[in-house]
Amino acid sequence: MNIEESPRRPREDHPRRDPPATGLLGSHCRALAFGLGLKGPQVAQFESIARGLYKLYLECDASLVEINR
Repeated sequence: MNIEESPRRPREDHPRRDPPATGLLGSHCRALAFGLGLKGPQVAQFESIARGLYKLYLECDASLVEINR
């Protein structure tokens, strides 16, 4: 399906600004996952994805990452 043909949903942003000294904690990932409405095994899968994005952020000095669903 083309993105322009998909049903429109209201934009949902879930910004997090956690202290950089702590790094990305499991509790941060779970809070984001639950905020996105994920349940069960999806939460663990999301944590894996979030940790990969965080690693990308650190290694490539990325200031913004956008995930489109």
